[in-house]
Order: sequence, then C-alpha cells, then structure tokens
Amino acid sequence: MRHRVMVFLTAMAVGSCDNLFYRDMDPFEPAPVVLSVIPENNATGAYLNTVISIRFSRKMDLKTVESNIIVKKIIEDENGIHISEERVGGTVCTSKKNMYMAIFSLPSGTLFEPQQKYTVTIKRNAKALSGKRLDDEVVTEFKTGGDIDSQPPGLVWVSPEYLVS
Repeated sequence: MRHRVMVFLTAMAVGSCDNLFYRDMDPFEPAPVVLSVIPENNATGAYLNTVISIRFSRKMDLKTVESNIIVKKIIEDENGIHISEERVGGTVCTSKKNMYMAIFSLPSGTLFEPQQKYTVTIKRNAKALSGKRLDDEVVTEFKTGGDIDSQPPGLVWVSPEYLVS
C-alpha cells in the first residue's frame, strides 16, 4: 500500500509541472532558441509594410509558435516615457516545409504607424517538436520610419536542409 501512494504522489508532482515531459529528459537535445528576429532588435527606420520574421534553432511545433508570438505598439509621451502598450492585430504564419521559421504580417491593406516603436515577444511556451520549450522569453524592439518597401522580396536566408550540392 505504501508504494502505491508514493507512485501516485510522484505522478501528481510530475503532472503539475508544465515542462517536465519524458521528451525533456534527453540531455543531448538542447532547448530551442531564437536565432534571429527581423527587424533586428533596436532597428530604426523599419518599413511601414514590414513583415516580421523569426528564425529558431530547432524544428518547432507550429501550433505553439503561432499562439506565442505577440507584437505590440509602444505608446510614449512627448518625453519618450512609456505610457502603455497596444497589441497589434496580425497573422503568424508557419510552414511545414520550413519548421524553423515564423512570419508575422499585418492584415492586407494595413501598415505599421510611422515613427512608432513596436515590440516583438516570443513567449517561452513556444515548443520544439521534441516538446522542449524556449529557455527564456525573447523580446525585441524596433522603430518604424516613414517609407513603404516597394522593392520585390529577395532571398535572405536558406536553411541547410534545402542546400543542394
């Protein structure tokens, strides 16, 4: 009888911790990290129609990524003192072809406001396919300029899995 109670308590303790899964016990699988966010942290002059891209170090669970990326507008007074934040509506897109990337885009016909600060937050609950979540929440900031990007898109990054010898 005593052993049954101990097993029951152990199962309850493990079940109550949201990051203790059997998948997380693999010491050879590091937690995913955010490798880059474009626009870069503290970037200025970002285009008003910019698309925010986030690159991860591991293949990610797309559902957890889509629900854990938040973009906010920072509202400041004339002295640059932070007053409040407003969440920016948009869509986070991921692709099964490139599970290392996530893209945040504004609704069609919508632009970021000129000369405005924004933050991009990738919450810790974004998980890799292995079930491991980010070690830390990542927050970056950028400021828009006043221009719209009218150049056609160009190739910025190629994942090693797509390289052809």
